[in-house]
Amino acid sequence: MLSNGGLSQYLFWVLYDNVFGIPTISNRQDKFGAAQPFPPGTLRGAAVQLQLQPPSSFDLNGQTVPTGFPKGIPVELLLRNYDGGPVGETNTFTTAAIGKDIWPDGWPRASVTYGPNNTATVTFFSGFSVGLANVCGSGSAL
Repeated sequence: MLSNGGLSQYLFWVLYDNVFGIPTISNRQDKFGAAQPFPPGTLRGAAVQLQLQPPSSFDLNGQTVPTGFPKGIPVELLLRNYDGGPVGETNTFTTAAIGKDIWPDGWPRASVTYGPNNTATVTFFSGFSVGLANVCGSGSAL
């Protein structure tokens, strides 16, 4: 991931469905992974490699993680602007919901542009954007 701007008043999260592809999971909506790759104060141009983590053994309840994990799992990028106002559609932005009980789950106010060599750029309406590598769009193979 590559940041294009500082995050002085923003909180950026990558949320992901780490139980995707596991057939019998109770309360699936409550099980997901989350990472904050760029903490507040991150400078423009900072890069990080993000490793998505499998679910805990408690969440698995005796089941196994698919052999291809994390390939193909849904991800959601969420950006919150701490502007002093209440959470709302003018300060909490997301790429798309992945069906989890996340609060605040932002409003879909980000665009994803897929590029060559399995890359993508996510641009939030706030002007912040992040570059991604090793990604594929829905229905495409990586």
